[in-house]
Amino acid sequence: MGEKRRVLWVWVFLGLVLSPGIRAQSAPPASGTLFQFALFEALLSGNFDGRMPIAELQRHGDFGIGAFDRLGGELILLDGKLYQAKADGKVYQPSPQALTPYAFACRFAGGAAREIPNGTTMESLQGLLDQAAANPHLFYAFRVSGFFNKVRTRTVPEQSRPYTSLLEAVKGQVVAEFDRVPGTLLGFRCPPYVQGINYPGYHFHFISEDRQKGGHLFACEMESGQVRIMTMSRYELALPEDPTAFQNVQYGKDRMQEMRRILSDRK
Repeated sequence: MGEKRRVLWVWVFLGLVLSPGIRAQSAPPASGTLFQFALFEALLSGNFDGRMPIAELQRHGDFGIGAFDRLGGELILLDGKLYQAKADGKVYQPSPQALTPYAFACRFAGGAAREIPNGTTMESLQGLLDQAAANPHLFYAFRVSGFFNKVRTRTVPEQSRPYTSLLEAVKGQVVAEFDRVPGTLLGFRCPPYVQGINYPGYHFHFISEDRQKGGHLFACEMESGQVRIMTMSRYELALPEDPTAFQNVQYGKDRMQEMRRILSDRK
């Protein structure tokens, strides 16, 4: 089922060291490792075909986010269980054979919980996290649990060939709003130097406590909650060996504005 992959190891200790190599899949990843499959730049360019079974993603972590084959739903990995938030507004438990074109995960081992003030929005939450996770050169994972007065999410309908760009695909996104719901935000913040490989900045998915509502997070307002923060100093990137993968990716241009438009509800 799974295909052989080249694995690129990146160790980050207030700087960046690249060390290529092949890593056996039998050993579990160390705590503090962010595992990523495929490139965000490839997803931007319309590489929507899933190439890694989600069961393999689970071997690399118990906490993560990503996409499903043909963009058929938002991927949520929480407490080791996988969920698929689809454009029909429902959340499913996918088959282990389901594929992902792009995802990242870690073994979450956050520190002590920090209280989140009443009325915290998406913007003010990021301000709080900027202060708590002050090193801009490292990778961070955030688990935010609590009661939400409002949540605004999106999902993208499954795409068909010939694929467009991701920016075109999200024009058909389905936006949902939930009021007065307990749930969890799964978030990551990547440093600026990973542009093209991943998205530099914050990326959150949401899932409700009853596991019935979820998607990519656009906005929220919290009544109460806590956040646990995990610092990751090791970055593992796996790429498909398929020689046809990523052939249509256009490298070398600044696509930050396009990325921000895709990950936010600003059009």
